[in-house]
Amino acid sequence: MLEDLSRSTQTVLEVLIVDSSDDKLKAPDLLAFTGLRIRYFEAAKSVCAQRNMGIREAQGDWIFLCDDDIEVPSDYLSKLLEHLGKYPAAGAVSGLCLEWQNGQWESQQPVTSARSLLWRYLFQLSIWGEIRPRGPGVDWIVARYRRRGNHISSAGWPVITDLSAPFFRTPTYLLGASLVKREWPTDVGPVDLMCRDEEGAWVAVEIKRIGTIEAVEQLTRYLGFIREDPAKSACRGILAAQKLKPQAVALAESRGIRCVEVDLALLRGEREPDLTLFTA
Repeated sequence: MLEDLSRSTQTVLEVLIVDSSDDKLKAPDLLAFTGLRIRYFEAAKSVCAQRNMGIREAQGDWIFLCDDDIEVPSDYLSKLLEHLGKYPAAGAVSGLCLEWQNGQWESQQPVTSARSLLWRYLFQLSIWGEIRPRGPGVDWIVARYRRRGNHISSAGWPVITDLSAPFFRTPTYLLGASLVKREWPTDVGPVDLMCRDEEGAWVAVEIKRIGTIEAVEQLTRYLGFIREDPAKSACRGILAAQKLKPQAVALAESRGIRCVEVDLALLRGEREPDLTLFTA
């Protein structure tokens, strides 16, 4: 990866290496890359923690996230920036990922069996390529995927079934935490989403169409019960809503609860997004 970046036609402001391996890099390992401004960090074994550390430390306007086992052509970064220049509203952009299979580079992993398709549909897993199975038992699933087009599944995985266009779009969401369980039970009612952030801290998320004072009070009751558990005493709260009432925001902030406006139609896959995430 460092060799590829050193040959990049786009000037690289800096390279941040966040190392969590058992066999850490040493200064002599980096001597061959004098043309790159390299900053080195060590982190715990967590991809999320590593990437969040790199994002916090980065100084550029755009951040290229990558692993050390990939290869990119010399004009890769230039093409990404060219696309971003044409579509400034894009929040993130990526090229196609190619994998060496059967003696050639493949950009798709098509679904080839009805069993695999059903499994992916039931558990809302990722699809990256053509859906090939046909028949009475799966045609309705194929039709549903065709209507949705390229999208993010309800479990958070990309579903890319049409790669024919020069580029394609799909939504992405970020609350700063990963989901542990939906409808987390408490003695005062179930919390919509119980999550953990990149540092392992607990986060309770309540989702409403309209964020009102009553919603803040409801989340406050949930947090009071959750925090009785010493292991979750520092649990944070997030109120996510299509629309937030100013009085609710003021009350939430006074109680240390974060408020976030979200598009529920996008979240549920009821309409197409305007965010470019992937590009060919």
